[in-house]
Amino acid sequence: SFYLRLMKMNYQNMNKDKQLSRAGFISVTASAILATSQIAVGVEDETAEATGLPSAPSTSSEIAPSVQSITRSIDGCPKPIPGKPNNCIATSNIKQLDTYSPPWTFDDSMSGDEAFARLKGIVKKSSEVGGQSYNIIEIDEKGRYMKIETPRGIGFNVIDSVEFVVRADDQVVIFKSSEKPGEDGSTSGLSDFGANRKRIEELRKSSGGAFQVMGSGLGTA
Repeated sequence: SFYLRLMKMNYQNMNKDKQLSRAGFISVTASAILATSQIAVGVEDETAEATGLPSAPSTSSEIAPSVQSITRSIDGCPKPIPGKPNNCIATSNIKQLDTYSPPWTFDDSMSGDEAFARLKGIVKKSSEVGGQSYNIIEIDEKGRYMKIETPRGIGFNVIDSVEFVVRADDQVVIFKSSEKPGEDGSTSGLSDFGANRKRIEELRKSSGGAFQVMGSGLGTA
């Protein structure tokens, strides 16, 4: 084979002046294997170009974007406008305390998919027996993203929009709950009197302890 001929040729060249040592033989063998693999890849690529057939896929970890998880994100609340209510809370509004709400956390014994299933379960349960009407607008299983809409409550002719994303690597659930703008992009201009914040907390509590508020255990024994 080509491999044996290449190794023999290198062996003969090294033995012109002195006998090949064991370390030298190992070095020659390794070089021959490396050269053979490089030539084999080149031949395979040339054959693919000539025949029009696809070459074998690379085993490099850099060429595998399809197997990586999809990361979804959620926009934060807009900056408050003086004199107008900002009916919105979000986990990303860290610098705006009036619109910030800490993420939920879940135990490392629960996978991201299990946490997402639990989240969908509490939304469904709240709709069925909790007296709250949740209309699921979008569910992205791969991105572990869910968007729901719900009437704010009695006395409000307003629809609120709630988004969730489960971040498996960080073991957190991020979210945003805000008034859904009208078709013209405007909002009611009426305060929600804490309805969005209260709704998020009620959903978390209905998880039966599966979801905790991030930082809630700090300072406790």
